Amino acid sequence: MPDFSFNPALSQMDEEDLEFWGPKDFQTYSSENGFSRINAPTVISIDSLEALRPELKDTNTMVLRLGRSSSSGTQFGLVKSRDVRDFFLVDSVIFEGLTPQTFLPPMKYSELYPFQLIGAQSETSLVNFGCSSGLLAKALGLNFISISAPATGASTYTFNVKVGKQIPPIRHTSGQVQFDAVFVGERGGKQCLFVLEAKNRGRHRSLAKHKLVYPILALAPNVPSDMEIIPVYLKTIEHAEGVCFQVAECSYPDPRNELSDLREVSVVNASSYVVPSLSMGG
Repeated sequence: MPDFSFNPALSQMDEEDLEFWGPKDFQTYSSENGFSRINAPTVISIDSLEALRPELKDTNTMVLRLGRSSSSGTQFGLVKSRDVRDFFLVDSVIFEGLTPQTFLPPMKYSELYPFQLIGAQSETSLVNFGCSSGLLAKALGLNFISISAPATGASTYTFNVKVGKQIPPIRHTSGQVQFDAVFVGERGGKQCLFVLEAKNRGRHRSLAKHKLVYPILALAPNVPSDMEIIPVYLKTIEHAEGVCFQVAECSYPDPRNELSDLREVSVVNASSYVVPSLSMGG
């Protein structure tokens, strides 16, 4: 059997002049085109531009995971774009030129000692440190120092996704959505809900915008109407001197008012901090 490829779907999009193709059950698509079995998330759960398959990059096409199909498999869709990079936040565009500031946590050493003891090496640990140390509160201009116990986890949600003016909203059906951190902070006298996606530097130098939009769409129906929902992209970079926290506060039109194209995520403020002590520990 030939290796997996999106080329049959891309050819159909060209022949029929389609901006959107799908939703389609992944295993059904693979079987119909005689492809070897492959783990669906590796090709349709895209976190970064670097993870996008070459045939999609070459044709400026984005793949989106769209939850469960009618056969209880995983379904996906393809979206044509003027520039596929519009579906991503690119680190070099956001953070290049920023001069990192040294950040020394203002609280007692004993409060942060557990992070130093075990070494803040995982994304979850680094997110929790950013909350507990006051770093994220400083970067986001919050009225208090420490963010206690941000909510994390994953669950399944159904919601509509918009990917173009001429394309009807697409249904994301009972699909898993992951939350790296969700917390409430006060700013300008108002309570805001912050939805954070974190990535530790590896081979990835970008973030797919739907990684911020999907959590917002999942939570929005249950968020009070007077509470602003703010997406945040956190990139952490570990090196010998400590850990650099790059924080990008973003905006996305409120889906409680009107559903907007997920590409409308934009960065409104970016900052960079280095915590020297985090180079120590396990």
